[in-house]
Amino acid sequence: MSRPPPAAGTAAALRLCRAIVATAVLSAATIAPRVARAEPVYQVEMIVFHHLRAAVPVHDPATPAIPRGPPVAAGAIDPAPLPRDAMLLEDSARRLDRSGKYRTVLHIGWRQNAAQSPPLRIGDPEGIEESGVRGYAALQVGQQLAFSADLACRRDGTVAVLRARRSVRIGELHYVDNPLCGLLIQVTRVRESGD
Repeated sequence: MSRPPPAAGTAAALRLCRAIVATAVLSAATIAPRVARAEPVYQVEMIVFHHLRAAVPVHDPATPAIPRGPPVAAGAIDPAPLPRDAMLLEDSARRLDRSGKYRTVLHIGWRQNAAQSPPLRIGDPEGIEESGVRGYAALQVGQQLAFSADLACRRDGTVAVLRARRSVRIGELHYVDNPLCGLLIQVTRVRESGD
């Protein structure tokens, strides 16, 4: 039995190595996008504030009772609040309070990934105390970021409703106004390891 010349054996081994490497590269290419791409994480912050110089309508006791505010959306969950040192709008809240024209009623922030979509309960779901806020907010992640909020802000016996439905851009400060209250919203992307 004759042995193949050394060059023929080397060529066959080389072809086998190339086939193994090509298979490994194709396998890695199909798995890598799932492993390498981390789920984006967003930080959402909201500041609700009173306009202190706005005249509050006088409530007539003969009129119907003051509404408790918008109902909390079905399936809403409580946000896991961010600690103060993670808030990016702390300076904005302090400037509002120092201005003498506004008073911060609520400053809240949370983080969520793209898959988290249930609305978040804001304030007390059972009612709205004096100078309180009640309602819900949500950040929907799709082709664009869409923020929505339906909040009631109470001041001196009057309830002001703040509703927002808008596309938001990362890092931009968005403003929703009402004669008695205002709302500032900012969404930022949080860098996670593997992102």
